[in-house]
Amino acid sequence: MTSGVEELGLGKSTVFINDVAFEVADGPFNVREAFGDDAVLINSYGQPVLTNEWGVTLQSLQHGAVYYLVRLFSFDHSSTIDMTTKRKGWLNHGIKGPESIADHIEVLFVHLISRFVPDMHEILAGMEES
Repeated sequence: MTSGVEELGLGKSTVFINDVAFEVADGPFNVREAFGDDAVLINSYGQPVLTNEWGVTLQSLQHGAVYYLVRLFSFDHSSTIDMTTKRKGWLNHGIKGPESIADHIEVLFVHLISRFVPDMHEILAGMEES
C-alpha cells in the first residue's frame, strides 16, 4: 500500500526538528496540524518559519535543514499553571519576595531556547508586540 504522498506524486524531504529526522512532503507544511496550535518552527538562522493564519508554511521546509520547535505559552485565566504559587524551596528558606513557579518556568524556557537559537530573545519580544 502506498502513502497519500506517493499517490499524488509529491516528493519528500527529510528535515531535522529538535535533532529528530522527519520525512515531510515537498510543498507547504502544516505546523499547527503536526505540532499543535501553540507551535512555532524556528530555522537555523534563528528566524521563525512564516505561516498563514491556518499554520501552514508559506514556503516548503528545506531538505536537510535544521529547525527548532518551540511552543508559545499563553498564561491567561484558563491556564493550568497557577500564576501566584510561590516556589516552595524559596519559602522554606525564608527568601523574601520569591518568584512564582510560573515565573520560574518562563525564565527557564527562554534561557534554554536561547542556548539553541541565538536570536530567541528578539524573536520572543517581537511575538509579544504583535
